[in-house]
Amino acid sequence: RGRHVLSRESEVTGYGVGTNLVTCKRQPALGGVYKLTEIQGEPRIKVSQEIVKMTIPGKKNAWRPFNELGKPFCDFLSSAAEKDPEVGEKVILRDPHNKDVRIEFVPSSMRNLLKPVFVRGAVVWPLV
Repeated sequence: RGRHVLSRESEVTGYGVGTNLVTCKRQPALGGVYKLTEIQGEPRIKVSQEIVKMTIPGKKNAWRPFNELGKPFCDFLSSAAEKDPEVGEKVILRDPHNKDVRIEFVPSSMRNLLKPVFVRGAVVWPLV
């Protein structure tokens, strides 16, 4: 049915399927959320009346900085277009939903947590 709707000339350019439509009560869905942030290099945003459910558009990197004892400090996201954070340089984190929340620190080491599995439709990470 969805293909039929999308094939007509209309304002509909995509559709989503809810969890209850793709799973049954005996086989619940994975407790995770996937949010699309970019299609073919074009940033996308999820709009919601609940501000915490809105997404920041565009490709991201996920980082884990460590303190001088080798302990992780936090995890954070940055835009892929931004300069990567560097060890020994001050990092300033801001809450995208609350402009008054801000954390500053200097990491002793840093790990990029992003592990691409598919790039342009090709598998680039072992699936087994």
